[in-house]
Amino acid sequence: MEDATKGARMEACPSPSEAGAIWRSFEMERFLQQARAMGLETSPTFQAAWKELVERSESLDELAKEQESGERKRPWWADGEYDACTAARKAEEGHEHYARRRNEDALTSFTEAARLAPQCDVHHANRAAAAMRLRRWDVAAEAAEDALRIRPEGWKARMRAGEARKKLGDLKQAVQHFQVAVKMDPNHPRAMRGLEEATRALHQEEEDRSNERTGAQKGQRKGLELCLETDEEVAVLLQTAEDMCKAQPKLEAAKTAKVEALILCRRYEDAREALRGLTDGLDKMRLQVEIEWRSGGDVQDAWKELRGAPGAQASESCRLLIQDLERMAEARKQVDGAMDDERYQDAIELLTQAMQLDGNKKAAPLVYNADLLLKRAEAYCARGMRVEALQDLNQCLDFVPEHSEAVKFRAVLLEASGRYEDALADLFRLQDLDATSPGLLESMARLAAACEKGGLDGTAAPASMFAKDGLGESHCAVLELPPDATSAQVRRAYRKLAAQWHPDKWMTHTEDAKKVAEVRFREIQVAYEALLPQDGKIR
Repeated sequence: MEDATKGARMEACPSPSEAGAIWRSFEMERFLQQARAMGLETSPTFQAAWKELVERSESLDELAKEQESGERKRPWWADGEYDACTAARKAEEGHEHYARRRNEDALTSFTEAARLAPQCDVHHANRAAAAMRLRRWDVAAEAAEDALRIRPEGWKARMRAGEARKKLGDLKQAVQHFQVAVKMDPNHPRAMRGLEEATRALHQEEEDRSNERTGAQKGQRKGLELCLETDEEVAVLLQTAEDMCKAQPKLEAAKTAKVEALILCRRYEDAREALRGLTDGLDKMRLQVEIEWRSGGDVQDAWKELRGAPGAQASESCRLLIQDLERMAEARKQVDGAMDDERYQDAIELLTQAMQLDGNKKAAPLVYNADLLLKRAEAYCARGMRVEALQDLNQCLDFVPEHSEAVKFRAVLLEASGRYEDALADLFRLQDLDATSPGLLESMARLAAACEKGGLDGTAAPASMFAKDGLGESHCAVLELPPDATSAQVRRAYRKLAAQWHPDKWMTHTEDAKKVAEVRFREIQVAYEALLPQDGKIR
């Protein structure tokens, strides 16, 4: 007789779970055929057994899918070391500890019993009781609900689950557990009291949440401090807010406090992400504006956006922020006007005032201050006060190390001062921040060559340029003169340096080299005018 399988192609199942499903399907079909052959297919006993068999097979299929997808969370007790006899001994130990109120030991023993015999609901329920005495509500809730998954009609486990969920603030689940407990025993005072308390707490929570949403929509929350707290204070604020969110993840006040703390910590991207979870309204809009202007956005745009929001003037926090933004926008407008009119000293004074908001000595938000420092450095540079300009740029980069414009400007000043290695280091830093910056590679090559030969195009700026024992001495240093130079020496030095650094002579150089020459030429002019006014005498 010919073998029917001869020449047949055998293929392995792609996964153990699929092999198990095929095997179960084959065995169930064979079981059904045998029942039919024996005339038992219509028997109530067979039908009940068949229904249970189908349900368990489907449950195994679902379990296999969860395991393969990686979504299944493995129970803590599922280690395969099952021993019902040892579990019973551990449970007895647990009862003894529990009776003597050695609650920690009782929890340890009941936990071991549940691990060794996880199919026994009593071990899980006892574990929940010990955890409740220790006020470990999360462990109690987990253990009680493990017991209910095994035996849903367990009244004690149901009560413990309800109490633990109530303590955790999961009030909807607590109410559901207590409702089932009351249904199981309608006259039990503990079950009725638990349901009443959980229901009342749930209604209060829903009312509070509704009031919070209304307040958030109307912008009733107090606004952020305009000036920063210390780093330590801000860190405490953030930790407190995160703890609040863990305890009450749905609480609007907790979520808002976290956004505010992230803003004060200058973690603006995290603040933007957390902002998505807030209720739409004026509070959310106000915090969005806070993020934008504090992270370096345009103050005037932020002010206009908030001012145009419906109801903003009725919200005190929004109104105060609008006033602050208006004041800052006006200050920036005055600074820009002074710079355009070449009133650099006025610009310096205005910028200094703008960095001391509300008349106090606390620093304004760092990114905002960094932009002001960069602007003031430009004004100082225009007045020939390169030392002060570099100090502002250093402070600006202390505040915001990734400020590419400040890095580039400082490189220009350092190069103009003959500090080629420092300037080259800044250009490497700029390359990390903005590799597409125009003329960057050419400037790096030029400075590398200058470092080797000790000068730029054969002209090295003197280190004495940074000596500043007095304003007159500083101007003399710019013109490469001693402090006691005569008026004739000042004129000769001015003509020589002005010819050397005149921008027209640098037109064929790179953009960065032209900026160096422009800065140097302006300094020479300022120094000459300061040292030799109309009367022709040195000041």
